[in-house]
Amino acid sequence: MRIRMLMLATALAALSASGAPALAETIASEPSSASPPVQNRRVNIYNDTNQDVYYFKISNSNTTNWGPDLLGSNVLSPNEVVYNYNVDDGSGQCYFDFRAEFGGGGVRTGMRINVCSVSQIRIRAEGIVGY
Repeated sequence: MRIRMLMLATALAALSASGAPALAETIASEPSSASPPVQNRRVNIYNDTNQDVYYFKISNSNTTNWGPDLLGSNVLSPNEVVYNYNVDDGSGQCYFDFRAEFGGGGVRTGMRINVCSVSQIRIRAEGIVGY
């Protein structure tokens, strides 16, 4: 047993002296196929309408229910922006649905917007779009 340990230590020392990367470095540098690639899901949300948005909801496109109101007790006034909002819900999903509800009862939606490929969500008179 001691001879094997000594042989292993000698072999590792020889590898180290030869400039070969350590085993731990080699393992750490290889990409892992077990975890999905990290995607940026942060967006700026713009109100491009002339109305106040009282409720703004987001849901994963694979679900049937709207998520909670993003604005809480706040209002998103015309030309205001919510900066750097993280849409990530932990599912790894990139496609999300968006719903804006205005003070006068109007509603605009945007469905299946790929937040992994856009940086802006724009609430417009004709609907919600991603850029």
